Amino acid sequence: MQLSSHTIIIQSENFQEFPSLGTLSLSLRKPTKGVEYEMVYKYIQSKLLSPSENGELKFIFLEPQIDSGFPDIVIVYFQPDIAKKWLPTRLKITKLDLRILHYIFSELSVETSTLEMVFPNYFYKSLRRLLEANLIHCKEGRWEAKPLEEIFAIQRLIVIEAKINNWQQGLNQAFQNTWFASESYLLLPNLPSNSDLIWEAKILFSGSQPSSTGFRESESFRHYLQTLRTQTLASRRSSFDESVEYHRNLLDSAEQILQKLRSVNIRDKARDFEEVIDTNRAALSYIEDYRGVILRRNWSKLF
Repeated sequence: MQLSSHTIIIQSENFQEFPSLGTLSLSLRKPTKGVEYEMVYKYIQSKLLSPSENGELKFIFLEPQIDSGFPDIVIVYFQPDIAKKWLPTRLKITKLDLRILHYIFSELSVETSTLEMVFPNYFYKSLRRLLEANLIHCKEGRWEAKPLEEIFAIQRLIVIEAKINNWQQGLNQAFQNTWFASESYLLLPNLPSNSDLIWEAKILFSGSQPSSTGFRESESFRHYLQTLRTQTLASRRSSFDESVEYHRNLLDSAEQILQKLRSVNIRDKARDFEEVIDTNRAALSYIEDYRGVILRRNWSKLF
């Protein structure tokens, strides 16, 4: 549903009208009609439909699937003048390619041998696609990313979680969203009468570490349980095979990051996850071999 020349709402009902989004493996959940949905809809109508500045396009996604769940609203501010300069080969870029691009950008300049160590068996095809899309270049034997202002059209990415009653869960979800969003917010019908919400928000979003914000052990444990629940829900995919593949990709990514940390002498003395990565892989293979048939058949009935 295109509401103006600068604001576009994308939801499960009209997702097929944007075929280019399919190349991103993006999916959206159908919103459940009710009080929360009405609050979200009214907020969009009253606060989010004003024109953007500097000729930006504003894309409003309703309940898109991300690694940590389905946030109610994701707002993407997009600069079309930058996108017009993209090459058609950019459509072939994969998630792995973007991870490698992010790594190159973070390191400023990377040798091929380093990429081979961090991304074993994967990086050659990715480098070719990134080169063909004009996202990286090689300078004096080292890989560098092109300037962000030339290759990325997203200017801001805002996430909004909406809750009618359980603001504690919404606050933790908003905190989880800070890993990828420029800004993260919690939408409520009104502020609770007590001050717990403000207190917990300050603890989660201020201070260099929890101990500097008065985060007590009981609150820490409650936050841990909520975060564990969020991660558990996020680990589920629409089918058994997609869930197994998702976990294998997580293990591959974790292994690559840990190998990079070890290469610069950053180690964990007592709780090094690298020691159990293969154990987790073996567990996935065991479940796939001995329970795969049953789980594939009954996956939709389990949740």
